[in-house]
Amino acid sequence: RGDMPIDVYKMVLSRLHIDIIPHMHNPHLLSDFLSESFRKGGVVGVLALNGLYHLIQDTNLDYPDFYPQLYSLLEPGVFLVKYRGRLFTQLEKFLRSPLLPKYLVASFIKRLARLSLSAPASGIPLSLSLIYNLLKHHPPCLQLLHRDKVGPS
Repeated sequence: RGDMPIDVYKMVLSRLHIDIIPHMHNPHLLSDFLSESFRKGGVVGVLALNGLYHLIQDTNLDYPDFYPQLYSLLEPGVFLVKYRGRLFTQLEKFLRSPLLPKYLVASFIKRLARLSLSAPASGIPLSLSLIYNLLKHHPPCLQLLHRDKVGPS
């Protein structure tokens, strides 16, 4: 990041995956920059998501801590940031894959449900719609809502 002002830093992160990465011969050169931005969390972490995910998806960047770091972005303040709509859209895109382990998706559903209990009224529809879509795409996670009793009562 160097001496870059925070507003310029945010603008660069928000446009990186559209204007810069597609025109680079070796986009892996940005992996350290995007990883460090993602680890910072908050608004900067949310803005770094698209660029980092683009590198993971299209250039096969190995980033084993992606989902734990994504999980750490989900904190009560997430409903108050300017880019919360973008975050929830990205969360749905990242968690939609049927190849993800069910425990991982279930942990995100539970975290979102807990955060919804104390979220401002404007953030609850975003959270509930994401929970609904995740449950729809991952039916085994429906056990979080309802599970018939198994075995003797």
